[in-house]
Amino acid sequence: MGWACGVLALLSSVNLNTDLPVQLDLGLDGTCLCSRRAIALLAGAVVGIVPAVRLARANLNHILREGGRGVARGSSRFRDALVMVQVGSALMLLIIAALFTRSLAASEHANLGFNPANVLLFTMDPSEIGL
Repeated sequence: MGWACGVLALLSSVNLNTDLPVQLDLGLDGTCLCSRRAIALLAGAVVGIVPAVRLARANLNHILREGGRGVARGSSRFRDALVMVQVGSALMLLIIAALFTRSLAASEHANLGFNPANVLLFTMDPSEIGL
């Protein structure tokens, strides 16, 4: 969490070239970070344990006689399904990224319905004055 705080401090110190004082309040949620870390560790453990269990079930004498040509023969439907899911997910993410990029480029030239040249946008926090 230390490097994340450093990155947030770096982002908060960026000069936005405005005459108005701008304060970016970027906070970290420790619960969210810890849960994501636990999910990542669990996924890494599962990915590491599945091949180990599969190798433990294999006949080592047979594998050594074959010269290590294959760890476990037999049904590879699970492996094929994982490859299909991975390729499909990568393709879906690629399409989403392309659509997002196209939408972002189109939004820069969109007609807003008003002249944004001298418009000021600000927010007020009623809790600062005790409401």
